[in-house]
Amino acid sequence: MLQVVGDSPTIKHYINPYEYARLVEEASRAGSIGEPVVRVEGARVVHSPTRDEYAGDCSSVYCLLHKKYESARYDIEVGGAPGKAVVEVSSGSLFSAVGLNLVVSSSGLYVLELNLNSKGSLSLSLTADAEPGSRLLLRVKAGEGLASYLRLASRLGCCASERAVLVESSRVLKVEELVSVDSASLNEKAVVLALGRSVVDVDMLGRARGVGPALHVRQLLVSLGDSTAAARGTLVAEEGSKEGSLVYGIEALQLGGLALMQPRLEVRTNNVAEARHYARNVKLGTEQLFYLASRGLDPREASMLFVRGLVKEGLNDAALSNTLVEEALRHVAPHLEA
Repeated sequence: MLQVVGDSPTIKHYINPYEYARLVEEASRAGSIGEPVVRVEGARVVHSPTRDEYAGDCSSVYCLLHKKYESARYDIEVGGAPGKAVVEVSSGSLFSAVGLNLVVSSSGLYVLELNLNSKGSLSLSLTADAEPGSRLLLRVKAGEGLASYLRLASRLGCCASERAVLVESSRVLKVEELVSVDSASLNEKAVVLALGRSVVDVDMLGRARGVGPALHVRQLLVSLGDSTAAARGTLVAEEGSKEGSLVYGIEALQLGGLALMQPRLEVRTNNVAEARHYARNVKLGTEQLFYLASRGLDPREASMLFVRGLVKEGLNDAALSNTLVEEALRHVAPHLEA
């Protein structure tokens, strides 16, 4: 399962999609494909009539298998801000696939906590539909189990929005994120925590269209223990778009684990305001520790301050960034102390 596929000099696929397909086929032959149980707190849930509608591209092996076996789709309607909803997806089958449509009805700060509980494989498609001016924190927790798939898709057609994504996984997890902005702006910070011996493999595809679209994506990979975190993706300024802004950055903090990065841009127009990308390994060195120690901080405080800065970078909303920091540091802090 854990092998590099393709001829990329860095990373193409860290999780073999054909091994994943074989796992699903074995579950099918065993008659162990079923509908997971979805429990929701803090939101209204209804069966969605739009099961066959998929936002964005769906061409990967993971997504095609999801479409084939998706057993149900639900609308999750979060109320007035500030709002929080907790979604538990549980299954006793070897393989389960379910779809969720997240609907945020007004502007403000919202938190969606998504817990995946299954010893088998889970395939989850989440489509987000948020109001202009909303700030969303999506927290995904994938406990131990077989290789699983998470698809995140959203489309913004007006105004500005900001969100954060926190993925913490103790299993092999493939994440595909698709974002489209039409004459709109999205500022996203994603923190990926790979725990234990897990592998978290993130693929991003972002498209900017229209007049003045802004798509800024910053990812932070934190690999703890013997884990592996990989991120690759492409942000595209579509043909005909004008004065667009693309920023795609990936940073890696390796605390005993391995991290792989590959950000790309495609600019298909000659009218673009900004287009830049970067990838870098970050480490708190002895010089920085000495500087912070001279300001009265001990090594643990200095390390925590450093990680806080990494998590906050790229977010404008204080409440959103503070919430993301506290969630991320719960796992990172013990490794910094060690």
